[in-house]
Parts: sequence; structure tokens; C-alpha cells
Amino acid sequence: MVKSLKEMSHILGLENNPFFSVGDNPHLTGNEGWFRTPAVDSIRQRYKRLNADLKSNINFEYLSSSWRTTIPTKIADLSHGGYIGLSAGWTGHAYTLHAVKEGNRTHFIYVNRGQRHYNLNPDKPKNYQDPINTVLVFSIENEKAKNFAREMIGAANSANRRMEVSKFLHRHKAKVNHTLSQVLRKKNQKVGNCTVANSNIAWHFQLASDYMKKHHTSFEVAYNQTKEVYRDMRVQDRIEAFHYLLKHKHAYSEQAYFYNYMLVVNKLVGKDHLDKGRYIETLLNSTDAETLKKFIKPLISTSYEQLAYESINKKTYKVIDNFRKSKDTVLMQVFNKLPEKPQKDLISNNISLLKYSSMEIQKAYLMQDYNKFSLYACAEAIKHFPQHLDYQTSVKFQMLVFLLTSKRKTSGDHFLLRGAEKKETVINNKLRALCSYLANNDKKNAIKEFEQLCLVCCERRMAPTGNKYASDTEAAKWLINKFSKRKEFCTLIEVRNENELRMKVNEIIGQGNSKVISQNVSFKEQYAKVLTAVVSNLQKTPRM
Repeated sequence: MVKSLKEMSHILGLENNPFFSVGDNPHLTGNEGWFRTPAVDSIRQRYKRLNADLKSNINFEYLSSSWRTTIPTKIADLSHGGYIGLSAGWTGHAYTLHAVKEGNRTHFIYVNRGQRHYNLNPDKPKNYQDPINTVLVFSIENEKAKNFAREMIGAANSANRRMEVSKFLHRHKAKVNHTLSQVLRKKNQKVGNCTVANSNIAWHFQLASDYMKKHHTSFEVAYNQTKEVYRDMRVQDRIEAFHYLLKHKHAYSEQAYFYNYMLVVNKLVGKDHLDKGRYIETLLNSTDAETLKKFIKPLISTSYEQLAYESINKKTYKVIDNFRKSKDTVLMQVFNKLPEKPQKDLISNNISLLKYSSMEIQKAYLMQDYNKFSLYACAEAIKHFPQHLDYQTSVKFQMLVFLLTSKRKTSGDHFLLRGAEKKETVINNKLRALCSYLANNDKKNAIKEFEQLCLVCCERRMAPTGNKYASDTEAAKWLINKFSKRKEFCTLIEVRNENELRMKVNEIIGQGNSKVISQNVSFKEQYAKVLTAVVSNLQKTPRM
């Protein structure tokens, strides 16, 4: 299993998290940057755990200065299919070197997806980084392999490692096997996880090595034949890392956790687009019920949606925008896999989740109240009903719902947080119902929904004395401000400006408070009658 937050973030390739607090230790929780020694240990252990062939061990090591003489000999002594991999680097960056024996030649493989070695072309600036391939293969005759390995290891272990390896690559550029280099090519590294990003390929090389020995094939054939096995291992590797994140939410602040969560969901959906859906499917097949709840919660939680909206800035906007698209993709696959009751329970708190539910559930809700739910059902379900909602109207009101439900409407006071979240959920659900009624031109139900929404927004959660409803709550202020600027709402409740809307709200508040007072008087009268009856019965009861 994954052993640390650092290992998890490197496996998943997470970019730096802008929401880590000043007190967080970047060596423990930061997404980027990891030492080579623990990274090499991680590569070895994860390969052993994830590889179905229990007899296979990966021959991948940390390159130290003591290996300057032993490694060239070991490479020269390899038999057909033999493999050795090494993690090398300079301060702040890691890359890898590999050797695979194939018949009468040895393939030396340089893997560097991130910070490049220098380009020594005299026509370029001194510190110009060479835009060479992420993977370079030098195919060397076996009789020259030991000297080539000695020169390569010497450069990698020199005092000025980056410059000396740059010179080594420049000297031998004529020996590059361009065909094989193209076969092994990898995308450029996007985040600071070089210790893992440049090492995972060692898994594939070891799988190819085992295949070469077993079937006596060429390295290229073995590499291509083991692609699926390698991909399966990487899928399971990332899913296990995501499980680790889900189980260690407590290690982060709420915003920091949610940012990492968004990054992972975006990555899994993006990779599914390339790998034909194997990531989310694998996640569902390998996730117990409790972990599945943790996985789906941020996708359906009002507080997380608000957290995403409040986190928007130049650095995180793209992440959040992609997350909303990814969220839709994931829920389409996951939500209808839940039992019927949990689906209905979740929809009762957020009717916009209806489109993700089973077709039977969607039809049942539409039959119950088409005007209330049609804005949130999928096109397949709606087509079974004659009163189709106009597409442009639907898009318009769905966008309006998104804008209204994204921003916080209640106080963020820590002591009132739980109550505020519950109130926020109710407000958002009534906003959704109101917009659906408006989209269907159901004015009667829209007005009823507005009146209920108004009372929910104006309800005072801390009101031991006085009126239950008031227009000075955070939600009431939000309602008056937003609704007075929307033509749809002003037309519905027949107001022209903010002052008229405030008067309308106060009228609804007055009616609500009068009803509460009436109920309280009625309760007191009933209580007095019961108390009188009890006292009367006690007086009539004979004493012993």
C-alpha cells in the first residue's frame, strides 16, 4: 500500500497546492519534490506488489559513487534480456539511466521528462536547455558496452553532473537509435515529481526484460507486448494512491484537501478519455462502500461546490473549471450504481442530481411533478413526456441555477457552520425548484416556491425571543440583492426595484411571523387545557 502523502502525490502527479498553510511541512505534505532514496524504494515495492508475476523483481537501484566500477561490469555481463536501471540526478532534479541486453548489442536508455541537460551547440546560449527527446536510446555493440557504461556512469557521478552528462550526450549523439527512441518516447513532465515520473518506466523495462528471456524476442517486440500489463499496473497504482488520499482527508485543511481531490478527479477522467474508461471502472470495482461514500461526497456536496467557487483565482480557475466537467462525467457513471434509496435520499437534498439517477427514478419524479423536475432530468427521460422543455430555455435556467447555488448565502461563523450548511442545502434546493417552475412558465407554483424560499432565507437560527423571521439575515440580504437584479424574478413577483422587493419580502415575513404567533397561542391554549385536566384528575383521585 501507499505509505505517505508525498508518495501519493508523486504517483498521481499532483501539482503544488496553493492552499497549504504556512505551517505545513512541504517535505511531508507538499505535492512536489521528493528525495531519490525513498522514491527508489517506492518504485521497487510498488512493482513487487502490483506485478502478477510474484517471481519477478525489479533490478532498479539508486546510483551512488561507489558503483562507478561495479555497474559497468554488471552491464557487460548481462545475458540476453538482462536489465539494470539506475536513478541519477543533480541537486533539485532526478532522471534515470537503463541498460537492456539484446543479442549482440546493449541498449543504453536515458530518460528525462523534466529539466533537461544543457545543449552544447556553440550557436546556442551557454545555459540553453536541449529540447531533446524525453527518452534517448543508444544501441552499442556488446564489446564496446563496458567502456560506454563506464563513461556514462562516470559522467553521472561527476562533480558537475549536469554539465558532464550534457557533454556525454553531445559526444554520442551520432549513436542514438532514433527508431527505438521514438518507440519509447514519453510526454514531458508537467509537475515536480521527477523522482517518480522518470522512474516508472523502469517497470515497463523490467516487464520487457522478463518477456525477452521467456520468449527470446527483441527488446522492441517485448516492450510492445507488455504495454497492456504495464498500463494495468499503472491504473491500479493510481487508484491505490487515490484511496490513500480519500482516507487521509484529516491530514489537510478543507481547501487543501479539496484542491488535491479536484486534481485527481480531473486526471482520472482525462486518462479515461485516453484509456477507454478503465480508471473510474477500476475505482468502482476496487472500492468498498465506505470509501465510495468518501469518493462521491465532494461531487454532490453543496459546501464543496461553494468551496470550489470561493477558491477561484488565476492559479486555480482552470482546475476548478475542469473539475466541473469531470464531476459530470464521474456522476454519470457512479450515481446510478447506488441502491435506489440512497439515490432518492440524495435527490431530495439536491434535485439537480436527478439526471444522474436510473431511468426509472427519473420517470417517477417527472410523473410526480414535471414542472418541478424537468430542468434536471436527462433528455432520454424527458422525451417520454409530451410537454418538452425548450432547449434554449433549459440552458438559460440551468446556467442561472448554477450561478445562484454556487455562492454562499449564509454566515461562515464557525459555531454556526453545521446549521448554516443545512440551511444552505434547503435554500439551494428551493432555488432549483423555483427555476424549474419558471422555465416551464408555471407561475402559480413558482410564486409558492418563492414565498417558501423567502421564509427559509429570513429564518433566524438564533432567535430565543422576538420574531422567527427577519430581513437582516445573511441569506435574506443575499436574496434581496440577487433577485432585484434578475428580470425573471422581478416579473414573477411584480416588483421593479430593490426597495419594492424588500417591501415584498417584509410582507411575507410579517405573514410568517403572524402564523408562528398564532401557532404559539394555540399551543399555549391547548397546553393550559391539558394542564387543567391533569390537575383536575389529580384532585379527584382518592388519597391512600
